[in-house]
Amino acid sequence: MKRRLRCPLMLLGLGLLVSLPTQEVQAQTRGITLTMNASPTHLFLLAQFPRSRFRRIANRNWRAVVRLWVRIPSGWKRIGYKSLRRPKYTRALVLRRLCRSYQGRLKVVMQLGIRNGRSWWDRETRRWQNTFISHRQSHTFVRCGTPPGPWPPGSRADQGNPLTDPNGTNPSQPEPANPANPANPANPANPTDPNQPENQPPPVVPNSSFLSFQTSMKDASFDKDRYRLVRNWAGRLNQLRVTPQQVRLLLNTFSFDSTRAKAAVVLSSHVQRPLSVKDVILIVKGFSMDRNRLRATYAYCNNLSDGINIHELAKIFMMRSDRRRVLKRCR
Repeated sequence: MKRRLRCPLMLLGLGLLVSLPTQEVQAQTRGITLTMNASPTHLFLLAQFPRSRFRRIANRNWRAVVRLWVRIPSGWKRIGYKSLRRPKYTRALVLRRLCRSYQGRLKVVMQLGIRNGRSWWDRETRRWQNTFISHRQSHTFVRCGTPPGPWPPGSRADQGNPLTDPNGTNPSQPEPANPANPANPANPANPTDPNQPENQPPPVVPNSSFLSFQTSMKDASFDKDRYRLVRNWAGRLNQLRVTPQQVRLLLNTFSFDSTRAKAAVVLSSHVQRPLSVKDVILIVKGFSMDRNRLRATYAYCNNLSDGINIHELAKIFMMRSDRRRVLKRCR
């Protein structure tokens, strides 16, 4: 009787061993996130596994691999290949390097595959195969420059050839009269609004672009990586400005005061001015040491809109000597 039961038990145990890898890969499919966010200057990438499922893959000596592709006029070009050693992978691509000499709209694809030696796992067939097959995939589009205009640089459109004029009109002939808009010097065609200020303040960073960059800052592992991201991002803001609230949120992502102070100095040249004493307090109050807080205060406390309230800024310092330095240097 006992000998008859051995065979079914052995077959049952063999079936459990065969079905175990398939069940694990099916469970690992859920919870994997691939995120691609584009800003005016960067493309931020995020690939993340649940920790428990990534640990199962690592314990079986499997590898999670990320591949990056961009579609150019001549075809698909691979721009990145990374074997993941941690559950989270982040990267910031500079659009200027990504676009290079290409113009228009480019498609960027991020693929995630599971490798075992030279084999790749296929989700549909539940088998290993010799060629790469994506386990998860995501894509986005980036804008590279602007299309060229109808005239080359340095040309004057009003002296162009009438046969090649982009509007299809002859510049030598006078324009037909428009009864809805007669030629009247007292009533010009494009009047200027007297209530509109001549010198408008520069625009601030859009909220969507800032949230994408803030997410990449939080996903960075070390302060040196966050500082490098801030420095590259600030160098490509051009005419955009950062609000004091955005500066405070970026500084909160740092772990150490020393690196936080260096990042505050970098962002000070791109902050929206003029600042008030309340804005400076919002930026520097997150520091834990007066030495680093003083360094950041020097970068923001010049040309304040309400310098008469500078004593409110000095109150946040513990040392009396630091308070005197703030009252003496800040205006």
